[in-house]
Amino acid sequence: MVPPGSNERLLSPIVKPLAWGGLVYYIVETLFGDDEEDEQPSENTASEDGSLTKGSEKDGAEGTDDTLFIPLGFAYQLPQTFYKGSDPEWQSFIQLSRNKKRCAFLKNELTGLVGQFVGTMPHMERALGKGNIPKRHWLDIDFPDGPPPEYERKGFGLLPLL
Repeated sequence: MVPPGSNERLLSPIVKPLAWGGLVYYIVETLFGDDEEDEQPSENTASEDGSLTKGSEKDGAEGTDDTLFIPLGFAYQLPQTFYKGSDPEWQSFIQLSRNKKRCAFLKNELTGLVGQFVGTMPHMERALGKGNIPKRHWLDIDFPDGPPPEYERKGFGLLPLL
């Protein structure tokens, strides 16, 4: 029951349709929105030191401009991409997997770091005893199938007035 003199009766006819409209808009935009990415041809140019830079990376890092971004909804994950056999990241994983000495060093180093960290915890020291050092370990090095997931959010980008 609405108490007398309350403004809820006045706001309800305005706020409820706006809230429902916003929710419906978000659902429709998420499900049936424009999934086309703005594909611009990459203009690879060589810089003075001979390294290649893409056309979109000429101006520096993202987010350095003075635009104001107003998000419309939640971020969503883009479809996952996988490494190709010729990708430099994948080639570095292959080189690491073939270097058995380096893999053994990394496993031993990680085991030592975890042992030191656990040794500094008082509750673990009480449970395991003082000076507990890992003697055996079983670690597998798993390489990812692709780069980390990327996310995108739709919204308005407002340019500053000059």
